[in-house]
Amino acid sequence: MFQREVALYEFLLNYGRKLTEDLSPQQYYEQPSQGLNHPAWVLGHLSFVAQFGVSLCGGETWLDESWNDNFGVGSTPQNTPEPYPSVAELLEGYEDGHARLTQAVQQADPTLLQKETEIETLRAVFPTQDLLVAHILTSHEATHLGQLSAWRRGMNLKAV
Repeated sequence: MFQREVALYEFLLNYGRKLTEDLSPQQYYEQPSQGLNHPAWVLGHLSFVAQFGVSLCGGETWLDESWNDNFGVGSTPQNTPEPYPSVAELLEGYEDGHARLTQAVQQADPTLLQKETEIETLRAVFPTQDLLVAHILTSHEATHLGQLSAWRRGMNLKAV
């Protein structure tokens, strides 16, 4: 299950690495225009959502509660290193989230994933958990990495 999505998720991980490999630590928090999601927020959010995907597959959560406050639904990017984890922790969280979610989807009980999505606002678009997990592995990740690509252009950095 999810073979294609996992292959795409791996592709997106590599793209995420390329989008951030040449950034200075300070750049992770810069916003070339107000409200633009900067790299710190995007990586933290993708890590937080990977954890959510693992929970949909029946796995346990692992991130500190502060990740929910800083990167969960409704959070707003702050243009300072505080209150965020360090850049190293953000990069590690992104890599770790990918590894954990990849493993979780490969080991998940298909019956669990056929259940109705519990969150009402998400259920309207993704009626079953397998569709929501597929979204997390593909279109959600791609959308936020697209934001990083646009952020790079706003920062006058070379395209990836």
